[in-house]
Amino acid sequence: MKAEPALIDAYVSFGLPFKVYASGGFAGDAVLWSNLVADVVIALSVSALLGWASAKLFGGSAAA
Repeated sequence: MKAEPALIDAYVSFGLPFKVYASGGFAGDAVLWSNLVADVVIALSVSALLGWASAKLFGGSAAA
């Protein structure tokens, strides 16, 4: 992110699936912490679910 806003009277935000950062000209910048926590929880949950599903699908134990 740039130190200065690219557009003074525009609104910029990003994040998926929830917006985690918002910057709006005169309103200033903000990190949306609750949305960031929700994104991390979703990422961890999906990772655990995919790991469990792949372990069930591919046998669960690896030869050491």
